[in-house]
Amino acid sequence: MSTFWSATLILFQAHLKRTFFSKRALISAGLCCLPVAASLLIATISRFEGPPPLEVVLHMGWFLHVQTIVPLVALIVGSAVVAEEIEDRTITFLFTRPIPRAAILVGRYLAALVLLVVVLGASSALVIRILSGLHGAEGQEIVMPAGFQLRLFACVLLGGAVYSAVFAALGALVKRPVLVGIGYCFVFEGLLANLPGQNQKLTVLYYLKSLLLGGNAELLPMFSETLAPLELATPAAAVRTLVLILVAALAIGARRLASREYVLAA
Repeated sequence: MSTFWSATLILFQAHLKRTFFSKRALISAGLCCLPVAASLLIATISRFEGPPPLEVVLHMGWFLHVQTIVPLVALIVGSAVVAEEIEDRTITFLFTRPIPRAAILVGRYLAALVLLVVVLGASSALVIRILSGLHGAEGQEIVMPAGFQLRLFACVLLGGAVYSAVFAALGALVKRPVLVGIGYCFVFEGLLANLPGQNQKLTVLYYLKSLLLGGNAELLPMFSETLAPLELATPAAAVRTLVLILVAALAIGARRLASREYVLAA
């Protein structure tokens, strides 16, 4: 095994436990409970008033879960991959070790990714399970479109992985990755992804939207009134682009970490 991958594995193992028992993990878990709580509320009301329109359920999965919770949780966890070591003034200690600097970013990112898969995956699975079994007082039942549950689950996990890679790279590029990340989430992504025109293709949300809705003639009409008009990519093309963004973000962050000098104030 090469020095890079050996160092990556060691840093992954060292950071994994620290990640799960951090305040960021608790905050992330709390945020992931919000879609579950909203789903339980909808299920409770449905028992007395009947299930809501199918469009309401589908839009909650997209707007609340994918477009809001996923970027926020990824920001909280991903921004700490490098920035936490800088804030704790331990980054210089790692730099004195005979390991490639890029392994610091990759190893710690993989540990953060495990946390994201657990909290986002559990949240998404619970939301899908609750909303898929909605029944009204008179036996009415909501039937999800074919493939929606699997696509939503994939969007949540892949979105978390890509966003966290972007925010991990920001931690190596800027001094305040959380502030920059908030601006990126709600100004760049939130604005461009909901405006008509080709600019949507510059956002991660466009490709997550394509993964969820692309090529599905049953789902697309249900979102036609709330999403900016634009031809979506195919799900396969969306996945390829998202993976490319993830790899590119980690490569840029690793290169910056390898060349940057950190001067820590006393």
